[in-house]
Amino acid sequence: MRNKINQWWSEKAYPFIKNTIKELGLFLSSMIFLKNAGGILLSGFLFLGSIFYFMHCYTNHGESFQLDNLKGKSFGQALKLSKSGKYKLEVIDSLWREDVPPGLVLSQNPLPKAQIKKGRTVYLTMSSGTVPLVKLPQLFDASYDYNSYKRMLEMIGLNAEIKTEIFDNKEAKGTIKSVLYKDKRITEGEIKKGVEVPKGSSLSFVITKRQTQERSVPDLICSTTSDARFQLDSKQLNADIIEDSSVGSIGEAYVYKQVPSYGEILIAGEYVKLYVTAVKPSSCN
Repeated sequence: MRNKINQWWSEKAYPFIKNTIKELGLFLSSMIFLKNAGGILLSGFLFLGSIFYFMHCYTNHGESFQLDNLKGKSFGQALKLSKSGKYKLEVIDSLWREDVPPGLVLSQNPLPKAQIKKGRTVYLTMSSGTVPLVKLPQLFDASYDYNSYKRMLEMIGLNAEIKTEIFDNKEAKGTIKSVLYKDKRITEGEIKKGVEVPKGSSLSFVITKRQTQERSVPDLICSTTSDARFQLDSKQLNADIIEDSSVGSIGEAYVYKQVPSYGEILIAGEYVKLYVTAVKPSSCN
């Protein structure tokens, strides 16, 4: 078997491979092949070169520059910079800002100092001179609570302030009783229908307050017991009468000592001790 393989290799396979390699070498070294291969390579180089050339021209490779900071400038100033930088401007939006004069650049895209190419469009947002109107929130959304309604107003760009506080023992403290705009009352019905005011405006409110529970102790020294009781009653405080042995009629006795002393703070309903005597103290003269 091995002899047959060796015979096949030496008589057929090897001569065939040798002749094929020889013919391939002659073909590759022939002028026809070299001419065609050179033409193909040259065409490829020309094709790739043209692509790179046109891409270079299209993208202005190596000609990018740093974009100006246009924020805070008028449109005329921004336009002047864009012409010197050979880029375009386009206003896409305008916003009202209370603290910014109209006609100034608020923002730009791309951002300042970004690398851009000539001919690039820069998009601007400008400040507007037209104050937008905003609708007042419904009162029931805040349950008539001043602090809640104030937060709702601040969220839409309105200010709130307290004009007057009135006593009301029935309503919770801070309940809205009246809404005023430029000292003109806005009714609840008008708010339900829809009231619009310029953004940044201020509304004033009349709200309820409750009497404070803190009481300042009056000066009761030298007062009669009946007068001292009257003063304490007006302060919603109680009297604890401590009389000495000389007292016959409590109402006509004189206060010579009090605890707590004058000016101290108590809570409504608490007691003030009154030490009383029948004879008016000499210090009272």
